[in-house]
Amino acid sequence: MRRAGPPRLAFAIQLALILLVLLVSKPDKAGDFFEYGVTTVAIASHGTPEVRVEDAALAAALSPESGYRELFLSMRDKIARGEQLPMPGLYRGKDGVYTIHFFDYSALAALPFRLLLEAGAANPFKAFQVVNFGALWLLGLVMFDFFGSGRRAFAAL
Repeated sequence: MRRAGPPRLAFAIQLALILLVLLVSKPDKAGDFFEYGVTTVAIASHGTPEVRVEDAALAAALSPESGYRELFLSMRDKIARGEQLPMPGLYRGKDGVYTIHFFDYSALAALPFRLLLEAGAANPFKAFQVVNFGALWLLGLVMFDFFGSGRRAFAAL
């Protein structure tokens, strides 16, 4: 049963403010970021998960960190040369290059990525944080409804 009213609204606002403060932190580009990142660029740019030369180039331009820029530039060059395996985790199919990971997470991040990119944000890859924090906010509301208090919902989160 949903508990509407001032306590739930206050909890929702408090949690949103906490998550907005956390949004200033630098996104962690670890693990399979290069796959999710370039797929997000692809979906935001042309609406498909097909990774193209220009997608890898844009990902490189948006990744000044040591190692990632070079990785995306290498990916760009290998895709342009038509290599079957442009990078581990990327494969050339009959109709283009795709990552091995399903593109649902990248599709969720594509809209905030595009909005941040068009707004001239310093780091449009914060789109992943926007998606993650949005899910945490919704989970917080569910926890509030389940436990019946903001204190218990915060503890559960």
